[in-house]
Amino acid sequence: MKKTLLLGVVAITLVLVTGCGKEEHMTCTKNHTITGVEIINTTEFTFKDDYVSKKHVTMDSTFADEEAAEAFVKNYEDQEKYTVKRDGKKVSISYLESAEKTDINKKDTVLEAMDAQGYKCK
Repeated sequence: MKKTLLLGVVAITLVLVTGCGKEEHMTCTKNHTITGVEIINTTEFTFKDDYVSKKHVTMDSTFADEEAAEAFVKNYEDQEKYTVKRDGKKVSISYLESAEKTDINKKDTVLEAMDAQGYKCK
């Protein structure tokens, strides 16, 4: 009885100390220019048990002029998913999304896909 109780206390202590699933974070960034617009794409992944649990995507763009920036922002006005910030020629669009535990969201698969698209991850 004492051994069972002791093993139970040790097991509960291990779960409390280590947690049920450790979260890891990875940030992937890609800088590029498209038709004169400088763009920095950043995706911050949160992994739990080697699967994406959520991702935060941000696209920071610098346009040639304020009119082009304003026209771009109008594409996102009615979309609640996105947070849009504009300061003159600079526009930042971001969103946060939860992810399902599927093969496409495995850490290794995500890292390969981001690398293939030219992102640098750390």
